[in-house]
Amino acid sequence: MVLIRKACIDDLEEVVKLDSDLGYQVTAKGIRAALIHHIENPDYYLLVAEEQDEVVGLASFSIKYYLHREKPVLYIGSMVVKEKFRSQGIGGKLMEEVERTARQRGCNSIQLNSNKRRKGAHRFYENLGFAEVSLKYEKLV
Repeated sequence: MVLIRKACIDDLEEVVKLDSDLGYQVTAKGIRAALIHHIENPDYYLLVAEEQDEVVGLASFSIKYYLHREKPVLYIGSMVVKEKFRSQGIGGKLMEEVERTARQRGCNSIQLNSNKRRKGAHRFYENLGFAEVSLKYEKLV
């Protein structure tokens, strides 16, 4: 049975592995700072999915406030399930908790970015009712 819970500092090693699965070049030191921020800041969340005491997935998200929106938006920064655990409903359980949090916090939408090459993730999100609505631009500084 899958357990969805808030992440704790003891999850650091597994969080690093999961973020690496997304293709990010991450270090334990960098993730540790972000993990502590997510734990201590009430507008940031990091949930993990646990199967038989193994962390097999995560969802990190935050509440955003925009001048042009009357209500806050929940923004998903990372969502990943270990490859061998995919298509078992774990991502769906994480997303149920994300949606529950969005409603509790008074958000009227959930937003995320997904790399163009992640076609499986796109199908997953579309099956949950997400739609492509904009382009993302980035400039490294």
